[in-house]
Amino acid sequence: MAADRVMERPLGPQEALFGELNRRANGAVQLTCIAAFDRPVEAQRLRSALRGVHERHPMLRARMQDRDRLWWVCDVPFERIDIRMQAPGSAVDLEALYAAEAGTPLDVSAVSWRAVCVTDELGSVAWLALTTNHAAIDARSALVVLNDLDRLLGEPVLCPGPPLPLMPYAEAGLAEAGLSGEGGLYHPWPEETKWAVEQPADSAARRPRALLRVFRSPTSMRFTTEFTGRDSP
Repeated sequence: MAADRVMERPLGPQEALFGELNRRANGAVQLTCIAAFDRPVEAQRLRSALRGVHERHPMLRARMQDRDRLWWVCDVPFERIDIRMQAPGSAVDLEALYAAEAGTPLDVSAVSWRAVCVTDELGSVAWLALTTNHAAIDARSALVVLNDLDRLLGEPVLCPGPPLPLMPYAEAGLAEAGLSGEGGLYHPWPEETKWAVEQPADSAARRPRALLRVFRSPTSMRFTTEFTGRDSP
């Protein structure tokens, strides 16, 4: 990537918090989303679409760099992203797939995402597991990425569109609106509402607590996003 195209900025306070947690707690706050293709996709076409989405979204090209503070540097080439093909041989074990991906920390100083493509008996991709650095790509952003991927795969010719700008962090927008992140913005939480964490920080040691399914019949993908929390009693 040419030097004059590299986007970068400091991490915002919340981004820095999640980034440090991810680095120090064995990937505890990284996110894994699993999408099912209603119509399996040829592997090379999917890889080309993933390349287009990667080149369109700056946070997919982002890595964390230590300077005077943590910075985003959006210069990661698509070739550096780990995209693995996996043939299940039988029915897909989603719990095992999730546990394996959630339990393998991303090197957030090098990349912000990786993917596993699960193929069917014909070699086409039936499932996609997307694991992201939560500081860069949260659940809503991951759904935006999957929506862009879905749109691309629905076109006769892959055309991802122009690269998107690198947006400022959320707290900067609050400051511009005349708000601050001090006590006046957030109401104190009663002690009894605080969530006692009893499980290990490693996300692979926790089970999904909530399951969100978004069905979009006119399109080719079905999205399944799993959020981790402590195990139910």
